[in-house]
Amino acid sequence: WKVLPQGMANSPTICQIYVAACLDPLRRKFPDLYIIHYVDDLLLAS
Repeated sequence: WKVLPQGMANSPTICQIYVAACLDPLRRKFPDLYIIHYVDDLLLAS
């Protein structure tokens, strides 16, 4: 689990940046994994 800083609910853009940064290692490790990231929702499929 990754804990996001407080206040993310007030800034969708900052939330997107933090979540994208958390997902980057996963994207690199599993390049064939489909990761759909929309605001605070994630869909993982392989």
